[in-house]
Parts: sequence; structure tokens; C-alpha cells
Amino acid sequence: MISWRRIKQVWVDPVWSKVIAAGICGLLAISGAAAFKSIRDPLLAVCTASVIWLCADTRVPNVLLLLGVLAMGAAACWTVMHVRRIPIAKWREYVEDVFDGIKWRWKVGSDATIYRLRPFCPRCDCEMRYVHLSPYDAAPSLGLRCIQCEYGVVAKVADADDLEDRVRRLVDLQMRKSGAPTP
Repeated sequence: MISWRRIKQVWVDPVWSKVIAAGICGLLAISGAAAFKSIRDPLLAVCTASVIWLCADTRVPNVLLLLGVLAMGAAACWTVMHVRRIPIAKWREYVEDVFDGIKWRWKVGSDATIYRLRPFCPRCDCEMRYVHLSPYDAAPSLGLRCIQCEYGVVAKVADADDLEDRVRRLVDLQMRKSGAPTP
């Protein structure tokens, strides 16, 4: 007596499930060919012509040609199935970090160039705006303020370009440590 647990165990098995599926497909094909005589006769003619072609007398036996084509197809299938995909480099995934209390995000080009460098609030993840804290030219100071939660940070440089250049250099250093190509 066959139990349902045994059938389920065989069906879940990766090899036997394919054998069972191939058997079902074969039975369906045979029963379909027997049911439709109009399909059976041309199919029989193709099979007969294939056997005659395989047995034909040529310089290179057609059986060897067929085996060569099948071997190349099997090699191509194996290559597609087993060749490892090239993983994405870690430096391409490095697109966010926190420097001096500011979350920075950027895009990375294929040649490891950094572009669209933008500051974000570490609290609410809203984009931060540059604010000049001192009206005096003698002691210029730059800050960043969140437009959502009013979180603020004083930058260690006087100019927004200097701050972005400093962050860009820190990002570049981290990317080179991860194997990024040097420009």
C-alpha cells in the first residue's frame, strides 16, 4: 500500500519529481499521439527519416555529428548553469555614510567617481540645508540645519564647497579601501 506521505516525500525530492514529471509528460504525449492519427503519421515519418539520416553512409558518421551537437549543447547548458555571476563590487554599494554628525548620500559612477553628494539629517532623514552662522567675514562659519526637525550641526570648514570636498575625499578613501579603482 502506498502512503500519501511517501508520495509527497518522493515528489519533493529534486530528482524523482523531475522523473515523475517527465513520465507524466511522456504518457500525455503518447496518449495524444494515439488519439490524433493526423499527428501520429507525420511524427512517425519524422522519426523514420531521422533513423535513416543517422544510419546514412557519409564521410563523418551522422551519429558522431549528432553526438557532437548534443555535447556542445550540454556544455553550453552547464556553462550557463554553473558559471558564477560576477558579484557587485562592495565599493559600488557604498552610497551612504555619516561624517561629523551628518548623514551623506551620493551616487557612484562606473569609474568610481562620486556625484550628487547631499547631506541628510541623521534624526529624521530629511535633506539638510547650508546655513551661514556668522555674518562677519573675519570669522566665517558654516552650519547645516534640517528643515524638518531643526537639527543643526556646525561644520569645521567655512565654505560649503570645502565641506563637500572634505566629505568627497573621505568617501574616496573608504571606497579605495574596498577595492575601488583609482582615477
